[in-house]
Amino acid sequence: MYSFLTVPIDIIYRILDHLDILTILLSLRNVCTRFNIVIDDYRPYVTLTDLNLCERHINGSKLQRLSCVLKNNTTITCLDLQQNELVADDAKYLSMILKENHSITTLNLLINEIDSQGMQYLADGLCHNQ
Repeated sequence: MYSFLTVPIDIIYRILDHLDILTILLSLRNVCTRFNIVIDDYRPYVTLTDLNLCERHINGSKLQRLSCVLKNNTTITCLDLQQNELVADDAKYLSMILKENHSITTLNLLINEIDSQGMQYLADGLCHNQ
């Protein structure tokens, strides 16, 4: 019986070939160091710079998991969260990303439901993004 730590890398890559990027990023990141190394070295995602999550219902707990992934990511420069029905509470997670991730230079939040309180969270995140 194999544990993930002993599964050959080519088998892991075959599994990854059948998953979409969102599933990989949200499910495997920060589970263990080995997962991070595999994802970081997996060729199709090594140079991923644009993450387009338009109309994917990325809000609430999904956005919370995404924020855990992206706050330490250094390759994503463009994050598109257009039309995800984001609200003020979701802006808190985006603020956490912006406070720690200095690589994101473009953030698309068009057609969401972020109110003035949510904008304050985003502004706070941007103030710490130096």
